[in-house]
Amino acid sequence: MVRPLASEPARVAVIGAGIIGLSCAWRLADCGIDVTVLDAGSAGQGASFAAAGMLAPAFEAAGDGIHPALYDFCMASNARWPDFAARLEAATGRSLGYQPGPSLAVGTDPSSLERLNALSEALRRRGQTVVPLTSEEAKAFEPTLSNHVQRALQLPFDGQIDNRAVIFALLGVCQAHQRIQLRCGVAVSDVEGLARDYDRVLISAGWRSKALSPILQRLEPIGGQLLSVRVGEGTPRVTLRCDDLYIAPKADRVVIGATIEPGEVREAPDPKTIDALQERAAVLCPGLGTAERIESWSGVRPGFPDHAPVMGRLGASHVFVATGHHRNGVLLAPETASLMTALMLDDDVPVWAKVFAPGRQERIRPV
Repeated sequence: MVRPLASEPARVAVIGAGIIGLSCAWRLADCGIDVTVLDAGSAGQGASFAAAGMLAPAFEAAGDGIHPALYDFCMASNARWPDFAARLEAATGRSLGYQPGPSLAVGTDPSSLERLNALSEALRRRGQTVVPLTSEEAKAFEPTLSNHVQRALQLPFDGQIDNRAVIFALLGVCQAHQRIQLRCGVAVSDVEGLARDYDRVLISAGWRSKALSPILQRLEPIGGQLLSVRVGEGTPRVTLRCDDLYIAPKADRVVIGATIEPGEVREAPDPKTIDALQERAAVLCPGLGTAERIESWSGVRPGFPDHAPVMGRLGASHVFVATGHHRNGVLLAPETASLMTALMLDDDVPVWAKVFAPGRQERIRPV
């Protein structure tokens, strides 16, 4: 019998110091729980640091082949971001570069135009606001766009945030919190053994979570490569999407990404791939082709075939899991933290607990 946390002073171990693990730790600690965050590497330096900070429920979760409930889950978490960002900024004095939207999804060729049409139809079916733009209207909205852009969709609820600023802010609030202890360079292999020392254990170690529970065997690493260039004349001010390419302007840089490489765990980016990403970005905004490159890097996302996470209790044990957020880890952090805290405190549990419960991964069909 698993004892309710609310019945006594409690200790929770969180495996993984990415945006999901740190957000859960912060929420739990604010509920009076003592939390130890364990990470095999350096805190916040995994997929959360490598990401671009996209908050894009429409573009990432409304399409075909994706879990049918993921869009609503993404929208619910997107609605939490204004307060989540404001609380982090107030606690740390750090600007997070939160941009609630809109973003532009653009079409330049038959393939991307077909995807644009499919996205528009999917959003209309969900009752979502869709604002179609001609090429002239799109260029008026974002003057740096090229003549290759034939049509566009304005996505009112798709925005972005500076993910690295978020990670540093979360690390700051967790390090300052009296109830949170961060322990880096600690590799966990015996989860059940750890559970004997804590009231609850949360597995949120990204793609490495697969090695910590047999129920996560469908979880796969999904590599990605990105680059950033300096902000300057000819670089866009609006977040742009075209097929799997995104262009995310930050205060001090423009992030261009990202490749999708299933099964790939890469130590460093491939120079030819990075060159190709910048060339693709220049098709949309010519100024990006000559912009000074600041950095290129690679990361690894955790993903299931239907792009949705697995979150909940593993059987009747003390062990919980929250992983597999795919391309939406930053977006889904606030709602995931709320859900996992409710589950571990035996509180009123949102419907997502059943929808994305660990047992569902056995029923996932490949896309």
